[in-house]
Amino acid sequence: MDFELQLGEIHAIVGENGAGKSTLVKILSGAIQPSAGTLELYGQPVGLLTPWHALRLGIASVYQERDLVPQLTAAENILLGIEPRRLGFIRGRLLLEQAKVLLQQVGVEIPLNVPVGQLGAAEQQLVDILKSVCKSPASSSA
Repeated sequence: MDFELQLGEIHAIVGENGAGKSTLVKILSGAIQPSAGTLELYGQPVGLLTPWHALRLGIASVYQERDLVPQLTAAENILLGIEPRRLGFIRGRLLLEQAKVLLQQVGVEIPLNVPVGQLGAAEQQLVDILKSVCKSPASSSA
């Protein structure tokens, strides 16, 4: 397959069961290695791609199954693992501000102080997408 993307584009991969959608996404996100072919980024071949390497390159995947902590707020889930800290303690007010900035950048509105377990399915999916966006090097809120 030959698949070309441009910076800032968002794509959905659709097809029948068994068509290779999940395999392609796992290869692009570094979860598995391809058995053949090459992957190029900015015209340069990418060697061994790991999940960490993929994130550093700005490649993020959001799967149908959500990866959220229902008891945490939307803001806490969005910044999970990259929370602003001082002396080892999470800075709650700054965390909320960073999440608000991200929402403004993306142009969506969701309640940030509500546990994600209380949000609807569409809002939960947005939280999962925002988690990926804020971990991208292109995002200024991370």
